[in-house]
Amino acid sequence: MKIYNYNTDNGEFLSEGLARVNPLEEGKYLLPANATFDTPIDSEEGKAVCYIDGEWVLEDDYRGETVYDNEGNPSVVDYIGVIKDGFALVNPMADSILSDYIQIYRKERESEPVSNGSGDDEITVIPNLRTMFTLETLDNAGNGVSAYSAENGTFDMTATQVTNLNNACKLHIAKLFIAQGAVKSAHTTTPYTTIAAIETAFDNAYNS
Repeated sequence: MKIYNYNTDNGEFLSEGLARVNPLEEGKYLLPANATFDTPIDSEEGKAVCYIDGEWVLEDDYRGETVYDNEGNPSVVDYIGVIKDGFALVNPMADSILSDYIQIYRKERESEPVSNGSGDDEITVIPNLRTMFTLETLDNAGNGVSAYSAENGTFDMTATQVTNLNNACKLHIAKLFIAQGAVKSAHTTTPYTTIAAIETAFDNAYNS
């Protein structure tokens, strides 16, 4: 006579064996604790066969899976049954954090120095709002400027140099926003999983 052993805590099927004959009752068998004569049901992927309330049932089995709490902290499931309240298989923070980082990285790159070219007359600036407003105003007026304070020194700029530097700043900012849009669009289709992947994709889009 077969018996089927199950876990004391969660009822999970463990093994089968042969029951011992009851020496006191002819034709009867001894049934040890945490065992049953009932034949277990077939298992399914992602399920555990458990003996609960006198019958075999299928319980959700996420053991070994990583789950995340509401703040995105990971842990590994070590129990049978539904995912506990306050946890989920999908990190609730991951997508929003990575999506936000696309904009954060764009803002970081806005502070990169921009120059009007190379050589002795190279002028380098950080394209912040004040700088871009000044350059745009000068450019629209068609004026040069004396003793312009830039990141790499103080310069006199001709109207042409002002135009070149203004255009370089505007091109830099435009390329950053184009790259941000491209990466966000790609992230929607196939989400990036690391910050490094976002930075690489952004830089590639900026340089393309």
